[in-house]
Amino acid sequence: MYLIYVIYIIINVIVSLLQTSCIIDLNMARFIVFISGIVFLLLQKYRIMKLKKDCGHLLFELEREIKTSPIFSWGLSVLNLLLIILCSLLLYRIPESLPLSMLIFLSIYELYFIFFEKPVFTEKGLLISGILIEWHNFKSYNWNVPSFNKLKDYTKLVMTKNNWFGTYKINLIIINSQKVELDNFLRQKIRTNLFQD
Repeated sequence: MYLIYVIYIIINVIVSLLQTSCIIDLNMARFIVFISGIVFLLLQKYRIMKLKKDCGHLLFELEREIKTSPIFSWGLSVLNLLLIILCSLLLYRIPESLPLSMLIFLSIYELYFIFFEKPVFTEKGLLISGILIEWHNFKSYNWNVPSFNKLKDYTKLVMTKNNWFGTYKINLIIINSQKVELDNFLRQKIRTNLFQD
């Protein structure tokens, strides 16, 4: 996943250097950035489709964050702001619309997951945001009551994942009617001490 990101950013940096060195003109630079952005999105879509196929049977489909999280828009705004700052610091020499072009394609990729891809539990693990987290990486899970009134028909599932830097928590929103069946399933997959609220 990250390799495609890195290649895309490297292409954009090379194009910017070629353009600022007057080796290629601005229109050619824009064209290359546009085509590389389209290829980036198509490669990511292909990777996600292949990953879904390799994950086995989809067992539980969860709700999208955009539908269930009242504070999600703040998170999205912060993410976009950080992307703009990062690109401004690293690629400040790219003239006119080239940094914007790169941001647009990266934002489209992120928005795709927000609006069209739901997190799913599969035979191999949790597929979320185009990444498969395998079952052996999970340490524990627990159920919480969501803190917002609009989520009264949902339950919050907090899963603790082993990470290179320690542990990491993943917050998921589950429809109440799925809770019992999903809890039984998770007890089989995650064989550690479970904490129930």
